[in-house]
Amino acid sequence: MSSKEPAWVKAEDTFQLMRFFDGIDIDENIVATYFIEVPTADPVMWAESFALEQTTGTWARSHAETKEIREVSGGKLLSLFKIPGLANAYVMQIAFPTRNIPANMGALLAAVAGNVTLFRSESQEISVKLWDLTFPKTWLKEFKGPKFGVQGIRNYLNIPERPILNNMIKPCVGHDLSVHIELFKEAAYGGMDTIKDDELLTDVPYNAFFDRLS
Repeated sequence: MSSKEPAWVKAEDTFQLMRFFDGIDIDENIVATYFIEVPTADPVMWAESFALEQTTGTWARSHAETKEIREVSGGKLLSLFKIPGLANAYVMQIAFPTRNIPANMGALLAAVAGNVTLFRSESQEISVKLWDLTFPKTWLKEFKGPKFGVQGIRNYLNIPERPILNNMIKPCVGHDLSVHIELFKEAAYGGMDTIKDDELLTDVPYNAFFDRLS
């Protein structure tokens, strides 16, 4: 193993289970495409270790991580293509079983863009970028779409045709509840249909979320 490879890349730990898996069920897997730069003599082993790291495995092998568990829940290396003209650069495709990923964005991002995609080391010259995702239709059907939709919002506000005027409270953060209330009143008296907090203002001690709601 090259001294430049991450600690979680272990040849003896891959079982050769993930090597260019053929005939996966596209209805049971999310396929992620990555651009990777890895200075290693065995990029296939690195890619297989990547697939395990994001599904069943970690840098230390667990005795409960059996071959059977890896077969049904482990990530599968589908393809690995060398990019001409770029040293140590590849396009990699990994299949992630949907049985591991419930239909919510947090779980999806943790799986396909988790800790190893954030791993960027100048000393190890490793880089991982998520390029594309392909979803099975059965998994996408779990997302029911907007609660109201455009027409539902218009009906709720009783604004059938004209543009809906929205205001974001500014400054985004830093002001206390009393200032927030005054800014809200100014927007309301000014004729805004909807008023929202800036996405940067969450639940902070000086302007708590439930205090703003009340």
